[in-house]
Amino acid sequence: MQNFPWKAAGLGVWLAAGYYRPQLYAASEGLTACCSARGNLEMLVGDQNTAISSLANQAEQRQAKAAQAVADVQQQAGQHFAAA
Repeated sequence: MQNFPWKAAGLGVWLAAGYYRPQLYAASEGLTACCSARGNLEMLVGDQNTAISSLANQAEQRQAKAAQAVADVQQQAGQHFAAA
């Protein structure tokens, strides 16, 4: 009879472990899936940032070419106006 409280406690621990173990496995699998998805999303965001940076550089180059073209046309127009 002296071991009865210890046996009851051991039985309680065993029952609790059997009850919570599947929930812990499911949570662990969910955590693994979330970490994997996070890594994939971080990689995709990095790719998007690279693409956006490239597009911004291309836009700046087009803007510079357009400004140069406007300046050239204005110069030619001034020359034609002076000749007329």
